Amino acid sequence: MPPSAPAKKFTLSDVRKDLKPLSDIIIVHGPGGVGKTTFAAGFPAPFFVPVEDGVRYLRPVPDCGPPIDTFDDIAATLEMLLNENHGYKTVVIDSIDEAERLLKAKICREANKDSEWFEAFGQGYRMCPDHWRRVILLLTRLIREKGMSFVGLAHSRTRTFKNPEGADWPRWEISLTGDVQNPTGGAGIWKHWADAVLFANFESIVVTNPNDKDPAALKKGKGMSTGKRLLYTNWNAAYDAKNRYGLPDSIALDYAEYAAAKASGAPAPAVDLYAEAVELLGKVDKDTKAKAGPMVEANKNDPQRLAIVVNKLRSKVV
Repeated sequence: MPPSAPAKKFTLSDVRKDLKPLSDIIIVHGPGGVGKTTFAAGFPAPFFVPVEDGVRYLRPVPDCGPPIDTFDDIAATLEMLLNENHGYKTVVIDSIDEAERLLKAKICREANKDSEWFEAFGQGYRMCPDHWRRVILLLTRLIREKGMSFVGLAHSRTRTFKNPEGADWPRWEISLTGDVQNPTGGAGIWKHWADAVLFANFESIVVTNPNDKDPAALKKGKGMSTGKRLLYTNWNAAYDAKNRYGLPDSIALDYAEYAAAKASGAPAPAVDLYAEAVELLGKVDKDTKAKAGPMVEANKNDPQRLAIVVNKLRSKVV
């Protein structure tokens, strides 16, 4: 075995300050036909890695890489984007769950085994994480070195949520192997890496018979669609989602709506927040001013912490 690298030694001069957010790192999952590919095509200068070929039906058709026939073709396409000059600003993998099918084929082929071996006792699934991490490492380099955003598309499946506090229930999750709560399975690896996991679905309502005398929990309803297509952004008992962007619970499935919601959820520049904080301090009572004043000064260059103080001050102004 090669000798391990010497342990790094850090000093306070290595402390990083005023880190800026990275480009978008999101996964969008939902049922087929809801408009995930169209949504991803709205991102700035997109480049599609066409694991599926649905992108050809968009108008106009976004630029996309060569046909993806094997799992290794995905890495080869990402390496091309890393090594060559281009003007693309967003890389889209469409779709991650179809990429998993190619990954299973790769593992079986290299082990000279069939799909039954792959499924038996989870033997093949235990080999998947290292391959996923290779793809994620290449994407991370594209984000950090090329400033690109990433959009990963996936279909959804219903899976029973294992509730440690009571009865289990079915919910929508990314259609990948493993539990989204487990960071070692395919679903968990992608979810934990992404900054946002968004659930796309048709808005629906349930209509019940007003003359039905059964208790509400036992009433039979009829599901109806409103025709709207929505992105759900935060965890819910019915579906898996998260975001670090301060998005509202739901927005229209449209890139312009997403971009506007993300911009409004980001904290204002520190200089603007500080000016507002000073103004608010002049409008609150003496006790609040005495407590909040030092916090404002201590965090005057930290927009994240200053935003928290400003929100509290706003609630104190009558």
